[in-house]
Amino acid sequence: MKLINSSFMKKVAALLAVLILAISAKVWTSSELIEVKDLLPLINSKDKKKIPAIINVGPMLNIKGAVTYGSASDEKAMEKIKKAATTMNKNKAVVIYCGCCKMEHCPNIEGAFNFFKESGFKSVKVLNLPEDLATDWVAKKYPMEPTKK
Repeated sequence: MKLINSSFMKKVAALLAVLILAISAKVWTSSELIEVKDLLPLINSKDKKKIPAIINVGPMLNIKGAVTYGSASDEKAMEKIKKAATTMNKNKAVVIYCGCCKMEHCPNIEGAFNFFKESGFKSVKVLNLPEDLATDWVAKKYPMEPTKK
């Protein structure tokens, strides 16, 4: 039995690696991410025009200025997001976040991000929380909305 040559196997392995990356890639680009350090001054701005619409699309607590309609992976919550979007200015920047888990595993961000982009919003960003909200925001004592009792 003849062995498959190593050059062929290397090509197959490279092709598989590219396919795996393509399948697991998120729909947003690096330019569509907003870093925590870049969002903080915006949410603390005295100029209301600079403050983006911040949409919590997950089950987590709200960062300062955020609104939530529930986890976007839930059909009913996504309908609430869509309904709320009909009253939003499409020229105003939108920042979405979840923070329930590592971004690459998040079940909530992608659908909401796609919806806002496809609905014609001019500036849609995903808050870059690589670990989760607790690690990348709360533990650093960044501003949160008060919890309701």
